[in-house]
Amino acid sequence: MEREFRFACTAPENREQVRQEIAYALEKRLDLYTRERCPRLTALTDRINSVPKVSPEVSRRRAVLRTPFAVVDWLLGTVLLMAAWTDPAGMPVVLGAGIVGAVTGIVFLWRRKRRLLAVLQIVLGLLLAVVMGTSGGELAGLAGMGIVYLVIGAAALLPAGRSRKSTFEKQAEPLAERLEWAEGKQVRLIFSDTGMRLAVGEDVSQEYPDDQLETAVETEHLLMLAVANQGVTLQKNDLPGEELPALRRELARMKYTCLMADAG
Repeated sequence: MEREFRFACTAPENREQVRQEIAYALEKRLDLYTRERCPRLTALTDRINSVPKVSPEVSRRRAVLRTPFAVVDWLLGTVLLMAAWTDPAGMPVVLGAGIVGAVTGIVFLWRRKRRLLAVLQIVLGLLLAVVMGTSGGELAGLAGMGIVYLVIGAAALLPAGRSRKSTFEKQAEPLAERLEWAEGKQVRLIFSDTGMRLAVGEDVSQEYPDDQLETAVETEHLLMLAVANQGVTLQKNDLPGEELPALRRELARMKYTCLMADAG
């Protein structure tokens, strides 16, 4: 006996949310595959992840407490750099210590307090570039250091770049585009005792025996099937709501995972 489920495909209402759900589903599918194939590795990973993590509030307090030390590192490093700048060959140890101190302070402030770093760098950079540059004599050489500090300060004022997309987010993009391509089409999932048939419209169809039905992942708005090393993504709201429980029962023949608190 065959059980047929018809999806009247529509365009996603929230494309970004769909991409995020697909990326999350792909990540969980890989996690399930890894757990099945590499149980020892996943057990070790779970043990590592079970170590209590510092809460965001504690992390914030630590950053506040460390900021004065970072400023002191930056200041001492800067003073040592100024002392050695005009004669680096004569004071290599002082120059090295200055670089370490200044860089340590800059790196911490760049990650945690970029505005503060920008103010410090620009104020000191202007002082060195303008005042020392016009004073003449040996101190005029500090104008170059001032320019370097101005450049770092200006860079700290630039908006932070967008975080890079993860591998799963990149893989999710073409899958989300397929949902848009399918708009207006009718997709049918037809289950029998021996497998599943995927049909697009009334003409194009593909048979998949049970041994080619791999995994099914359900998210809040989507159903993602992996069959014969191919991915099929469908929106749940394209299926009549009363048919979803019956479809879940059919998907149980695959490795079915529901990423929702309540599957209904």
